[in-house]
Amino acid sequence: MSKLFLIGFSHQDTTSLLPTLQLCFEVTCLELQEASLHTTLATCAKQQPIAVLLNMQHAAASALLKRLSHCYRLPICAVVRASSRDLYLAYRQGADHVVYAEHDGTELLCRLDAMIRARTQPSTGCQRVAEATRTTYWHQQLHHFTQTEQALLTHLARYANQVVSKQDLYAAVFQRELAAHDRSLDAHISNIRKKITSQGLCKRLIKTIRGVGYSYIN
Repeated sequence: MSKLFLIGFSHQDTTSLLPTLQLCFEVTCLELQEASLHTTLATCAKQQPIAVLLNMQHAAASALLKRLSHCYRLPICAVVRASSRDLYLAYRQGADHVVYAEHDGTELLCRLDAMIRARTQPSTGCQRVAEATRTTYWHQQLHHFTQTEQALLTHLARYANQVVSKQDLYAAVFQRELAAHDRSLDAHISNIRKKITSQGLCKRLIKTIRGVGYSYIN
């Protein structure tokens, strides 16, 4: 049975999350497993959970998020304090989805469902996606991307040399509407560009169309 790892939550927090998570388990047949911040990497290497719910309200959580997103093929939903800065940083550090600690249970349920469906559906698109190593084969070099970054690249590449609006990207990749002051897409694009340039490629492969969206320049 596939496992959802719950990392960095107290017993009280876990108990309060159970009613929401139970709905998710009934649909997806998941098993819940709690893990500590200090043993997570070793446990993930052995058991390969289908997704991770990570409490970012710990000093060690940021470093763990970076390692999980870059070293393992794991969709990650981060839980942050009610601060737009914390939300933005979590996306920059590799989270696929982010919710506030004082979240609506429905929002968490929808994000977990979206992550799990994205994990279980086969990859498509015009890029050669190396799912087993969580990389995208691009210009004969390996570039390490998170699951959300891969989805963004695949969608943009599918419409190469065309303008893809932010609204379309939110609908296709994040499976939600674009909200005012939501910078999560910009954070993911920034991360992709950094990884592209780190390999000596031009960050203008993804062009910003100001006020509209982005374009993948083939």
